[in-house]
Amino acid sequence: MDSFNVGNRIAANLETEVRRIERGIGCYRMDLSIQVHPEQRVNDSATLHLHAGTVILGRSYNDGDHIGDLQIDDYEGVELESGRYPQDIDAHTSLSPQQLQEIRDRTSGDGLEMEISVRGEVKNPIADPWAEGFGEGNVRCLVPQSQWLNLLNRSGFSNVRLIELSIPEEESDELEAAVSMIQKARSHFDKGDYDAVAADCRKAIESLNSGTGENPSEAENAFYGERRRDMTLDERELLLRRVTRHYMHPGVHGDEDNIGATYTRRNARTALVVTAGLISSALEKEQE
Repeated sequence: MDSFNVGNRIAANLETEVRRIERGIGCYRMDLSIQVHPEQRVNDSATLHLHAGTVILGRSYNDGDHIGDLQIDDYEGVELESGRYPQDIDAHTSLSPQQLQEIRDRTSGDGLEMEISVRGEVKNPIADPWAEGFGEGNVRCLVPQSQWLNLLNRSGFSNVRLIELSIPEEESDELEAAVSMIQKARSHFDKGDYDAVAADCRKAIESLNSGTGENPSEAENAFYGERRRDMTLDERELLLRRVTRHYMHPGVHGDEDNIGATYTRRNARTALVVTAGLISSALEKEQE
């Protein structure tokens, strides 16, 4: 637990947890609970009023980034009665979709680490007058990765299309399979299984080639031959399919070439975006 201090006096000990993330109009709301554990030296008549705060991604301003202002839903304060059960104070902060995406991208395997900084006032601590007045406290909050992903999923954030593509109706079983595989890859991306993202994207490219009947090897031959400068845009797009498939080879066959290939979130996002773009282009071309 972390402490709320008035000067050099500890008035209470604090803990915090993220309760939920809810979608609003143009933003998301992160609801938190701040648990107040009274300090034994503070008299039963004392009350703690929290007024405002900030939320920082990381451990401190030195190695973290400001997320947003913390709104405290504290109208009457909490009694600092010695031996009393911990009391909850509700608080929340608003996040834009871009902020929530950045937080999600920077969440490590250990989970989400934040620091909550709160300001407030202790009133009427008769047993310890020096504990009266304005004070502040910093509370560390660590949300395990599984819980953090669950909070995001329940908020509907994982269903937000971060890759804005127009996907027409499928024209063949192979193209339908390609769309299905890219959707499956996105699901693996949300779960943090980045090797599986690469594997599914490669399978999507292979289904795409089968569905369109096009052969990217011909575009590769043109690139390495005398027609490199004369290649059409369609041929260059086929070459991109060839290169993209090669990029995701370790996702299917593992690091058989001993190049230390382990896909990160950045690598997986690249695979997902490029593959989805190629599928969208091919589907639109089918309808021309």
